Amino acid sequence: MRIRRLLTRLWGLRHPPVASTSLMLLLCLFWLMGVGESMALVPGLLLNPFHAYRLVTYCLCHTDAACLLFNLMLFPLLGWPQELCVGTLRYLHASLLGATISALLYLLLAGLWGAQPAAAVGGYTPVHMVMLGHLQRQQKRRGISGVIQAALAAGMLLGLSQLLLPSSPFLLHTSGLLTCLACILLLSSESAL
Repeated sequence: MRIRRLLTRLWGLRHPPVASTSLMLLLCLFWLMGVGESMALVPGLLLNPFHAYRLVTYCLCHTDAACLLFNLMLFPLLGWPQELCVGTLRYLHASLLGATISALLYLLLAGLWGAQPAAAVGGYTPVHMVMLGHLQRQQKRRGISGVIQAALAAGMLLGLSQLLLPSSPFLLHTSGLLTCLACILLLSSESAL
């Protein structure tokens, strides 16, 4: 009963959003089961087509407990309002698409940067960054102020994650930021037409 009052007072919710809460529970469950290494994004393993699922599942596994707690804290702050704004199915669709595009961009950056092909990375922070750009796109904030606001929020999230979690994968978070910026630029190019 106290939790319901707290949710109502903070976010005006009777209950937490379904998709965000389910993802939070899934992150915790995968952490407790210890399946992180089998689902993490490893560039060297993606040469085998049977490991293509890692392009999506990397965001559900965490290699560090601090990274997991950071991402779980971001869900009520970012995920819940985003899901309430765009709806559950659009939120899940955008999260899946953002995770896949961020993973592909990470593979490109890792190849150019010369990252170790056996290094496993994971975490939900890039998807949170992509969703910031998607939310700005869905709300159709026209003009330069909306673009700057979303880009600044994603950049601050990247800086905060690197400041609080120095062991977090910088290239993976950078790919999330670049995907967010691409989503924002797509909106600005649509509004110019």
